[in-house]
Amino acid sequence: RILTEEDNSFPYIRRLAIVRPFGVSSAASFSQTFSDWTDFPPCNVADHSGDENDVEIDIFLSFSRTYEEDPFAASSVKSIIDKFHAERSSTGSSWSKCFRNIYAIEANIPAGDDVYLPNQAKKNMMWVNGPNR
Repeated sequence: RILTEEDNSFPYIRRLAIVRPFGVSSAASFSQTFSDWTDFPPCNVADHSGDENDVEIDIFLSFSRTYEEDPFAASSVKSIIDKFHAERSSTGSSWSKCFRNIYAIEANIPAGDDVYLPNQAKKNMMWVNGPNR
């Protein structure tokens, strides 16, 4: 049977997590992707009123290594998070209004294993050790 919103057993989604992974090679351009959201927000900010039916969405900035070993990545993420909180508290429209909160997480992948070489996918079966395999 098809569930509808009127059906009391309809599984409402109340919270959602979005993970934005990035690595050493993309750390320099990572903050630009959020700047692009100024012109192309990930939600309709005007319709995102925060009423009880809205899904609460958290965004996690996931660095492949550790922030301690890469100060540039740490600085990039800090600037994104600082901008998020500054814009979230402002009265204007901003991509930050699409999310409940933002977090920095790290995967702690050793440098020797943190390799993404899609051009070697057919030559090296270990080119990625994850769900893409």
